[in-house]
Amino acid sequence: MKSRAIAVLCLQETRIPWSGTRIVDNGYTLITAGHDKDERSFAGVGFLIAPWLKQSVFSFKPVSDRLCCLKLRARGGKAAIICAYAPHNGHEYNIRQSFFADLAKLVDATSVHGSKIVLGDFNARIHNGAGGEDQVFGPYCFGDPSYNPQIHPDANRELLLEFCIARQLCVANTFLQNEAERQITFHDLWQSPVGEITHRGFAQLDLALCSRNALWQLKQVRSDRWQALASHHFLLEVVVETEVSIGEKKDTRCDAKRDLTSLQNHQVRQQFATRANLLANQIETRGTNRDQSLEAYCEALHQAAKDTLPAITAMRKRPWIKPHTGDDREQERSTPKWRQGVGKGAKQANPETSPERPGALARRPYSSW
Repeated sequence: MKSRAIAVLCLQETRIPWSGTRIVDNGYTLITAGHDKDERSFAGVGFLIAPWLKQSVFSFKPVSDRLCCLKLRARGGKAAIICAYAPHNGHEYNIRQSFFADLAKLVDATSVHGSKIVLGDFNARIHNGAGGEDQVFGPYCFGDPSYNPQIHPDANRELLLEFCIARQLCVANTFLQNEAERQITFHDLWQSPVGEITHRGFAQLDLALCSRNALWQLKQVRSDRWQALASHHFLLEVVVETEVSIGEKKDTRCDAKRDLTSLQNHQVRQQFATRANLLANQIETRGTNRDQSLEAYCEALHQAAKDTLPAITAMRKRPWIKPHTGDDREQERSTPKWRQGVGKGAKQANPETSPERPGALARRPYSSW
C-alpha cells in the first residue's frame, strides 16, 4: 500500500469471524466485518486504511460477513465505499439472490453528498454486453465474445445486471479502455497467473460499480497480475478523483459581510457585474473537474463582492450583564454583613444590636422581658 500510495484497500474473503478494528504494522488500520459466531467463516470483508487517511473516516457499518460500508469526510459532505463479496455460482440461487437484495438495501440506505462506489468480488463472469445492456456493461468486457447469457439465466451475471439496472449503476471496469492483461482479475486453480491470457483460464470477477453520472470520477480501473498476493485474485487498482478531509485545522476567521441591498443601485450593480465577469474570464477550467470549477467561480463572485459592495458595519454586541452590576457585586463583597440587607426590601440590620458586629449588645432572651 505504501509503495503504491493506496489510501483504502478493500478486502474480501478475509475469513475473519469477528467485526472490529485493530492497528496493524506501520500504523495502518484494519476494519473487518464478520458474522460474530464461533464457527469458521469462509467469507469476511473489510478495509485497510492508510495512517494519513485515518482522521477522514466518518463511520463504518458492518452488515454481514459479505457486506460492509465505509464513509469518509469529503468536500461537500461524505463519500462512501461499499465492500462486497458475492457467493459464487455454486451456491443455491436463493442464497445468491438474498445477497444482492441485501446489497440493494445497503446502497439505498447509504446517504452521501459525494461519491458512492461499490467495490468487490461479485463472482460474475460478464463475457460480453448483450443487446440492451450497454447502460450497465461497457464495450471493454473480458471473456468469451460468443457467450449467450440466456443459457444460464440464474447466474450471478444476471443478478448483477438486474441489481445495476434497478439502482442505475454501471460496471466501471467495462467503460475504461485497458488491454486484456489489465482487465483480468482472477485465474483458475489450474492456470498459471503469468500464463497466456484466455477466457478459459482467466476472468473478470472483481468489479467497481458506480452511477453513470459519477463515472467521470473514476480515472483508472485496472488490475496488476504481477503483484504477488496470497490469492487467485489479482490486485484491482481504482483511482477515484475526490477530495477528502484529512483533519486539517480550519480557518474560522471570516471576512466582513457585504451589503447586498446596495445591488439595488444601478451603478453598483453594474460595477459588480463587470468585476465578476472579469474575474470569471480569468479562470482556467481546462484540466479541472466540476467541483473545482464551481469553487473557482464562487471565489470569483466572493472577490467581486469584496471589491465593489460596501461592508456592513458590525453592531456592537450587548453584554449579557450590565456594566454596573459587577461594581455592585464587588461593593457587596466588601461590605460587612451587618450592613447588608437580607433580600430585596429588607430592613438594614441594627448596628447596635447585631451580634455579628464586634462589641455589639446581644438581644435579650424572651424570658427576661
